[in-house]
Amino acid sequence: MTAPSTPYVTTALAGILSKNMFRGQAPNANTSVSATELAQLITWTDSMLDADFSSIGYKIPFQAISGETWPTFQTTFLQFCSAIGSMAMSTGYILSPAPMLVAGRASGDRNAYAILIESFRVQIRENGFRFRAQYWPGTKAEKNIATKYGPFTDFMKDKFDPTRYELLRDFTTRIESEFAEVAAMQIDWDYVYSLRA
Repeated sequence: MTAPSTPYVTTALAGILSKNMFRGQAPNANTSVSATELAQLITWTDSMLDADFSSIGYKIPFQAISGETWPTFQTTFLQFCSAIGSMAMSTGYILSPAPMLVAGRASGDRNAYAILIESFRVQIRENGFRFRAQYWPGTKAEKNIATKYGPFTDFMKDKFDPTRYELLRDFTTRIESEFAEVAAMQIDWDYVYSLRA
């Protein structure tokens, strides 16, 4: 499968979700958001998603990593995010959750679609859902998907075994954790050393 390009979802697919908000109807001339308007909302949603993925280092438009096949689930997930985001916009971020049709408070934040897309966007900016796609070197995207392995020694508690491997990043995290624990003890090293004198 090849990497998708915008729009990630069609108005027909996004319309599946709209039935929760428009009394069982897909967007049409009689609904509060027409099919044409939904297409524009999809475009805006896709640009937000692209900006989020780009902000952590993915190359946009998406491209498969050389020698790899683009995973189908990534395309399907982008479709879902685009549908959820466009539906959040079409129903208004201040509306009550589906299938309610009455508006919430002016400061309401109960739109289920809005809550879901915002949580997805946070995860995209944190780790990009570890998408297997081309990225710019030295970025968060590279850190999240490029796995580097190396031998570890169990902090010298065991014999060194070069056949045992773990992520170098995880190993570094463990070392940082050990330092943090020692620092949290707030040991007065001058006092400790004076006891040995």
